[in-house]
Amino acid sequence: MAATNHPVVGAPKPSPAPADGSVPLRIEIRDLQSNNPDQWNLYLLALNAFKKLDEKTDLSYYGIAGKIYLICIWTPLTMSKVLQASSQAPAKPSSSRQPRRFRIPYWDWAAAPASGDYFPNSVGSPKITVITPQSNGKAVQIQNPLYSYNFRPLNPVSGDFVDLPFRTWPKALRYPSSTTSVNAVSQEDQELQAMTSQFGGLQGNVNLLMSDPNCKDFSAFSNHARQQNEPGTFASIEDICKSIHVAVGGELGHMSELEYSAFDPVFWLHHVNVDRLFAVLQALNPTSYTINKRAGDGTFVINRNSTKTATTPLAPFADATGSRYWTSEGARQTTSFNYAYPETQRWKFNTDSDYQNSVRNYVQQLYGGISNQFMVMSAASAKPAAVAKAKTEESLEEGLGQNVREPPVA
Repeated sequence: MAATNHPVVGAPKPSPAPADGSVPLRIEIRDLQSNNPDQWNLYLLALNAFKKLDEKTDLSYYGIAGKIYLICIWTPLTMSKVLQASSQAPAKPSSSRQPRRFRIPYWDWAAAPASGDYFPNSVGSPKITVITPQSNGKAVQIQNPLYSYNFRPLNPVSGDFVDLPFRTWPKALRYPSSTTSVNAVSQEDQELQAMTSQFGGLQGNVNLLMSDPNCKDFSAFSNHARQQNEPGTFASIEDICKSIHVAVGGELGHMSELEYSAFDPVFWLHHVNVDRLFAVLQALNPTSYTINKRAGDGTFVINRNSTKTATTPLAPFADATGSRYWTSEGARQTTSFNYAYPETQRWKFNTDSDYQNSVRNYVQQLYGGISNQFMVMSAASAKPAAVAKAKTEESLEEGLGQNVREPPVA
């Protein structure tokens, strides 16, 4: 049976299309819950319906999560499309509940949450409150679709991971209470502790990547591997991404293991945030987007030692025609897929300069925790500022640990 290649088109456009070219925003999950209860309710109902689709179908939760080689930026696009379809039934005909305006949210793990939940409570709770089409406007509790994924049915697999417990656990786990028992449960308190203790380092790392002149280049931001004449590794969004996987999953938790990570619902919130940080970097450095380099060993769609450019087809991701593939140049703007982020609303500004200044202010406000403290102390007194600077640099180094970027090799 021939495989079906599903076009990646993103969420549908609002109708009628706004005259200013604006598109709906992906919102931080805690902000979505607090500020737009209708859209939040719609999200939970849609995700719940999505996870119940037949595992045998390509566009089921199981079908998409199982395609690990398509992870990171592209799978959230595909998931957004399916969530749109799943949101049609529970939606009510009011403007705030329009499924066309719904966009998958993100979890900003590097910004200090006002509520103090460094791991969102809405993701770490087994049950959650919603209003369903059958509940007559009353709030009822359901199994939280953000908490886990139940395999229906569990389909044991053989291969490299045959001896690991993933083939016997009936649902996705975080910090499993046992690595051998089929009755293991998630230990949510441990992921909260991990995210709380690592927050300072995560925030400092993101601030470094966004503000360090050495990280403006896309290759430095995106990938920790240096070139052949540069021994060692870079601090990068890849490093940060991996650290979140481990902090959330724990030992042998699904999120910690690449082959199984997308079955944890938090995977999507995490990778949408990675996409967002990439969009913010693009806004700050609009001329640095792709890299021209040899593919080395290649992949199943890229020939060995071929050169990748901005126009290299990104197989197997077909565009709306279904017969051509997206390229890096074609996928350059999130607005091509009908979404943006709170920081990347370019249509609000008359000039590129005004837009970039706004993005810089966002970055400083969200991720400048340590440097913000330094600036406050500097304003108070010049002498204490020198002491504060030394302590700030010491704290930053401790927070970043081995992720501090090494100076370029001469």
